Amino acid sequence: MDGYEEMEELGKGAFGRVVKAKHTASNKVYALKFLSFDSAEAELKPMTGLPSHPNLVAYVDSFRTKATGWTSLFRKYGLSCIVMEYCNCGNLNDYVIKEPPSAPLRLRFSRQIASAVQFYTNMG
Repeated sequence: MDGYEEMEELGKGAFGRVVKAKHTASNKVYALKFLSFDSAEAELKPMTGLPSHPNLVAYVDSFRTKATGWTSLFRKYGLSCIVMEYCNCGNLNDYVIKEPPSAPLRLRFSRQIASAVQFYTNMG
Protein backbone atom coordinates (compact mmCIF):
# COMPACT_ATOMS: atom_id res chain seq x y z
CA MET A 1 0.00 0.00 0.00
CA ASP A 2 2.32 2.66 -1.21
CA GLY A 3 1.48 5.98 0.39
CA TYR A 4 -0.80 4.56 3.10
CA GLU A 5 -0.14 3.14 6.54
CA GLU A 6 -2.71 0.59 7.68
CA MET A 7 -4.08 1.39 11.14
CA GLU A 8 -6.74 -1.29 11.71
CA GLU A 9 -9.10 -3.62 9.92
CA LEU A 10 -12.67 -2.34 9.81
CA GLY A 11 -14.24 -5.41 8.20
CA LYS A 12 -13.89 -8.21 5.71
CA GLY A 13 -16.08 -10.58 3.79
CA ALA A 14 -16.21 -12.87 0.80
CA PHE A 15 -15.64 -10.05 -1.68
CA GLY A 16 -13.17 -7.79 0.04
CA ARG A 17 -11.57 -6.19 3.04
CA VAL A 18 -11.85 -2.64 4.46
CA VAL A 19 -9.10 -1.02 6.52
CA LYS A 20 -8.62 2.31 8.24
CA ALA A 21 -5.41 3.83 6.87
CA LYS A 22 -3.45 7.04 7.14
CA HIS A 23 -2.20 8.75 3.99
CA THR A 24 1.47 9.22 4.79
CA ALA A 25 1.94 12.48 2.87
CA SER A 26 -1.10 14.32 4.25
CA ASN A 27 -1.71 12.49 7.55
CA LYS A 28 -5.41 12.25 6.62
CA VAL A 29 -7.32 9.10 7.58
CA TYR A 30 -9.32 7.17 4.97
CA ALA A 31 -11.20 3.90 4.57
CA LEU A 32 -9.53 1.67 1.98
CA LYS A 33 -11.68 -1.05 0.43
CA PHE A 34 -9.77 -3.86 -1.29
CA LEU A 35 -11.73 -5.85 -3.87
CA SER A 36 -11.15 -8.09 -6.85
CA PHE A 37 -10.86 -6.15 -10.11
CA ASP A 38 -14.37 -7.20 -11.24
CA SER A 39 -16.05 -6.26 -7.95
CA ALA A 40 -14.23 -2.93 -7.80
CA GLU A 41 -15.24 -2.02 -11.33
CA ALA A 42 -18.92 -2.51 -10.47
CA GLU A 43 -18.57 -0.28 -7.37
CA LEU A 44 -16.42 2.38 -9.03
CA LYS A 45 -18.77 3.20 -11.90
CA PRO A 46 -21.43 4.92 -9.77
CA MET A 47 -18.93 6.35 -7.25
CA THR A 48 -16.54 8.19 -9.54
CA GLY A 49 -19.09 10.43 -11.21
CA LEU A 50 -21.12 11.24 -8.13
CA PRO A 51 -20.93 14.81 -6.83
CA SER A 52 -20.51 15.38 -3.11
CA HIS A 53 -23.50 14.93 -0.82
CA PRO A 54 -23.47 15.17 3.00
CA ASN A 55 -25.23 11.80 3.40
CA LEU A 56 -23.05 9.76 1.03
CA VAL A 57 -19.56 8.48 1.74
CA ALA A 58 -17.18 10.41 -0.52
CA TYR A 59 -15.03 8.69 -3.13
CA VAL A 60 -11.42 9.93 -2.96
CA ASP A 61 -9.29 7.76 -5.26
CA SER A 62 -8.65 4.25 -6.51
CA PHE A 63 -5.61 2.20 -7.47
CA ARG A 64 -4.44 -1.35 -8.06
CA THR A 65 -2.13 -3.14 -5.70
CA LYS A 66 -0.60 -6.52 -4.98
CA ALA A 67 -2.28 -8.35 -2.13
CA THR A 68 -0.21 -9.88 0.63
CA GLY A 69 -1.30 -12.28 3.32
CA TRP A 70 -5.01 -12.41 2.54
CA THR A 71 -6.09 -15.07 0.05
CA SER A 72 -4.11 -17.01 -2.50
CA LEU A 73 -6.44 -15.88 -5.32
CA PHE A 74 -5.91 -12.20 -4.58
CA ARG A 75 -2.18 -12.66 -3.97
CA LYS A 76 -1.95 -14.15 -7.45
CA TYR A 77 -4.05 -11.57 -9.32
CA GLY A 78 -3.87 -8.47 -7.14
CA LEU A 79 -6.60 -6.15 -5.97
CA SER A 80 -8.26 -2.88 -6.70
CA CYS A 81 -8.40 -0.42 -3.84
CA ILE A 82 -11.11 2.20 -3.43
CA VAL A 83 -10.10 5.08 -1.17
CA MET A 84 -13.11 6.60 0.59
CA GLU A 85 -13.92 9.10 3.29
CA TYR A 86 -13.47 7.53 6.73
CA CYS A 87 -16.57 7.74 8.94
CA ASN A 88 -15.48 7.37 12.55
CA CYS A 89 -18.89 6.26 13.88
CA GLY A 90 -18.87 2.99 11.92
CA ASN A 91 -21.77 1.78 9.84
CA LEU A 92 -25.39 2.60 10.58
CA ASN A 93 -26.43 -1.02 11.09
CA ASP A 94 -23.86 -1.61 13.83
CA TYR A 95 -24.75 1.71 15.44
CA VAL A 96 -28.50 1.03 15.74
CA ILE A 97 -27.91 -2.51 17.01
CA LYS A 98 -25.50 -1.31 19.68
CA GLU A 99 -27.68 1.55 20.89
CA PRO A 100 -31.26 1.64 19.54
CA PRO A 101 -31.94 5.27 18.59
CA SER A 102 -34.83 7.34 19.90
CA ALA A 103 -37.81 8.11 17.65
CA PRO A 104 -36.50 11.60 16.75
CA LEU A 105 -33.10 10.15 15.82
CA ARG A 106 -34.71 7.38 13.73
CA LEU A 107 -36.68 10.09 11.90
CA ARG A 108 -33.47 12.09 11.31
CA PHE A 109 -31.71 8.99 9.94
CA SER A 110 -34.70 8.27 7.68
CA ARG A 111 -34.65 11.80 6.29
CA GLN A 112 -30.91 11.64 5.63
CA ILE A 113 -31.22 8.28 3.86
CA ALA A 114 -34.16 9.56 1.79
CA SER A 115 -32.18 12.67 0.88
CA ALA A 116 -29.24 10.57 -0.34
CA VAL A 117 -31.50 8.21 -2.31
CA GLN A 118 -33.33 11.13 -3.92
CA PHE A 119 -30.02 12.79 -4.81
CA TYR A 120 -28.66 9.60 -6.37
CA THR A 121 -31.91 8.87 -8.22
CA ASN A 122 -32.02 12.37 -9.70
CA MET A 123 -28.46 11.94 -11.05
CA GLY A 124 -29.57 9.54 -13.78
